[in-house]
Amino acid sequence: MTITDDARILLQEILKGRNCNALKVTVKPSCCGTAALIAPVLLEEGAETDSVNGIPVQMEEAARVRTEFVTLDTKDGKLVIRDEQPSTCSC
Repeated sequence: MTITDDARILLQEILKGRNCNALKVTVKPSCCGTAALIAPVLLEEGAETDSVNGIPVQMEEAARVRTEFVTLDTKDGKLVIRDEQPSTCSC
């Protein structure tokens, strides 16, 4: 997963506003394989995280693989998720 500099600034504001200190990325089944779920969380001190452009991110290996081509960015001042993973989904 990649977080752009603009998204980092917005995510820092979101985390602070929700009294959270990290993002948690999980994977769930979807009609087209799997979907990544990204949510702000408050982790206990010492919880294992990766740092993605300065944002603490907690994710299991399946989420790491699923988000390899995912970029968090901004558009018109809002957070957007770009997923460049090829898909043949038609739903």
